[in-house]
Amino acid sequence: HFAHRLGGYSLFAAGLLFVAWIWRAYAGRPRVLVPATAFGLLLIVQVGLGVMTVMTGEHALMATSHQTVGALLLASAMWLAIRMHLLPVPGQREDHVPVAAGDATTERLRTPRGPASEPTSLPKRRPERALERRRPEPVNA
Repeated sequence: HFAHRLGGYSLFAAGLLFVAWIWRAYAGRPRVLVPATAFGLLLIVQVGLGVMTVMTGEHALMATSHQTVGALLLASAMWLAIRMHLLPVPGQREDHVPVAAGDATTERLRTPRGPASEPTSLPKRRPERALERRRPEPVNA
């Protein structure tokens, strides 16, 4: 239990510092600030429920709530990561935005030239050919 608490407190501190950085770096950009705020609030609730779970002797309702908020915290972290991936930090050069191969949404955000409605196309793949098995040649001994 002690290792869980120690890890929880260190992640709590790191999470709050991360949310504070997001609030400074993405000021005025609600598409990132909303999931960051949700993440921060769920982080506070998660620690509170963890403390209450220990104080109530691992009461079933508290423990279940702690698990549920943990799942919501994971979902909000994924939501935040996706939003941060799609919207670079203001002032960051656009060519440093990570782009998944063939992702038309991020490709349009990244490419400053050309119409935004025109996604780039991927090279066409050749049809896969069945591999022919070669029989080993007999060895004359």
